[in-house]
Amino acid sequence: MTQGVCEICLSEGVIEKHHIISRSKIESLEPGEHGFDLDLMKNPRNLKTLCVPCHQLTDSHRYRRWALARARKRETPDDWKERKKRNAKKRKRNKLLREKRWASGEFQCSGMTRKMGGTIRCVNTIEKEGFCKTHWRQE
Repeated sequence: MTQGVCEICLSEGVIEKHHIISRSKIESLEPGEHGFDLDLMKNPRNLKTLCVPCHQLTDSHRYRRWALARARKRETPDDWKERKKRNAKKRKRNKLLREKRWASGEFQCSGMTRKMGGTIRCVNTIEKEGFCKTHWRQE
């Protein structure tokens, strides 16, 4: 681990190299394109030294984490198809379980909850059709 001073917050400690023009963009440059002959991977004008918290705030760090996670999974189109099939089976199984509960007299609340930037259906079970104690005002 390299020790040094962050160029953004000036804190001392563990630092990482940050490429202003991203590594993936540099790797995709073709001969004759602007920047191809500048050796941007090692060019000091394209590098900044950042502490770990500041580096985690950059977009390139988020993209790199996503790309590494995806590479670790090594998903292929066949894997995507398999995942899609598994999800369809889960949906079908959940639908059957819901219908079985409703047939036995258990119902699911009709209320909606805001969560993670979206709206999801309440998962509370109730004795009669309608809303649970949390969502009774949504009637």
